[in-house]
Amino acid sequence: VIVSSGSVDRTDAIVNRSSMKDRRVRLLKEKKRMGKFSAVNMFLKTAKSRILVLISADTIPADDAIEKLCAPLSSKSVGMTCGRPVPFHERGFIGSISELQWRIHHQVALKRPKCGELIAFRKIFKSIPQTGADEEEIAALILDKGLKLVYVPEAVVSNFPPRTISDHMKQRRRNYCAQLWLRRRTGRLPPTMSASYIIPAFISCFPIRKPGTALAASSLEIYCRMRGYFDYMVDRRKEGKHVIWDIAKSTKGR
Repeated sequence: VIVSSGSVDRTDAIVNRSSMKDRRVRLLKEKKRMGKFSAVNMFLKTAKSRILVLISADTIPADDAIEKLCAPLSSKSVGMTCGRPVPFHERGFIGSISELQWRIHHQVALKRPKCGELIAFRKIFKSIPQTGADEEEIAALILDKGLKLVYVPEAVVSNFPPRTISDHMKQRRRNYCAQLWLRRRTGRLPPTMSASYIIPAFISCFPIRKPGTALAASSLEIYCRMRGYFDYMVDRRKEGKHVIWDIAKSTKGR
């Protein structure tokens, strides 16, 4: 099931050609971008399987990622699994920041699952609320049912990191704001929001040969979180500022 929201590229045509060859392939279209939560809800309404796999656009899973991701769900106590995002290599400062960021996420997820980019879960709910943190919203719903989250580092999915500092800041700012809204609604925060997880992970991933990059990355993250917190405080009455993401201009055409 491919959800195409206000697509202006060749996505619809490519999916339609694929569906002519394989009837299992289905295209769902939104005339305009309504936010990822809306796309997820369209998927939930259409999908019939008991186990669902959700993967973000602009990512490429390893050949065996889906099988490895779903394997832990053979246990009835497991409600959701998370894969390991790994960025495609980018040169320069912003590439180093992205690689450091995802290494830190990996270290955190080894202690407490952090969901993003590629997940599998039991279909035990009909929809998710309006949110800018869809995977973590699903995780909260799964935990409410008394089921476990499992991190599967062998399930690797490659993603495209931002190519500019401006796009990186947009991404980190909206993520932090969305996670604050998640805490307000569910009382739950992702482990990457906790200093007890982030600080040890940062120390373990600290690039000795590039200390300046690590310090610059941490300073940039603090600044983005401050901006995200400001967005949250200004927009307290409705969660809307970051639900429909700004398109990252530096990822177009990749």
